[in-house]
Amino acid sequence: MPKNIINRTLSSFSSHFFAGLLVIVPSVLSIVIVYYLFIKIDSILGKYLLIYFGPYYKKGIGFLILIFLIWFTGLLTRAYFIRKSIHWYESIITKIPVINIIFKALKEISLNIFSPKNKSFKHVVLVNLSKNNAYILGFLTSLDIIKIKIKNKTIDAMNIFVPTTPNPTSGFVLIIPVKNIIVTDISPEVALKSIFSLGVIHPDIYNLDKKTIKHLLKNEH
Repeated sequence: MPKNIINRTLSSFSSHFFAGLLVIVPSVLSIVIVYYLFIKIDSILGKYLLIYFGPYYKKGIGFLILIFLIWFTGLLTRAYFIRKSIHWYESIITKIPVINIIFKALKEISLNIFSPKNKSFKHVVLVNLSKNNAYILGFLTSLDIIKIKIKNKTIDAMNIFVPTTPNPTSGFVLIIPVKNIIVTDISPEVALKSIFSLGVIHPDIYNLDKKTIKHLLKNEH
């Protein structure tokens, strides 16, 4: 009898303990990640402000100033004279060897990512690269068609970003024939959760349809 009571007590303790972990761990990790990003962004200007203000400098001031500067820069770009100045500045940058390549690439990436009409990474796809039906999870980087010419045959392909796990900020860019791309109905948020959790969190079902890509391209373009 006492043994059964002990077992029930331990079982109850374990279930409540893990239930508590499920609540606390995501919350704590979220706070830690946000705080880490906050510190990193704050340090961009904070390390220079600290030199001038010393002990009077408080964490967060660099973050607020940087946010204000970004907003103010966006505000200034609406002025005709400022737009001309920015155009003049960019024209000079694009004429400097090596730097022009980096600048153009970053400019194009920024336009695609921060544009309100951005279609990048909005569609989750699966790609079968093996004969054993082992699917790779990826994202359409854009809806642009890439032409691959092999001898006298032209193949329509698209860029697919395949993230690594548990860090989806790194990965591979694959050029896959359109006919081999399977679009899913999974949202990017759900796909990222699956990647972050090493597959522990995953959709119950992936609704697949190879024909969806054709309809998608027709509707988006």
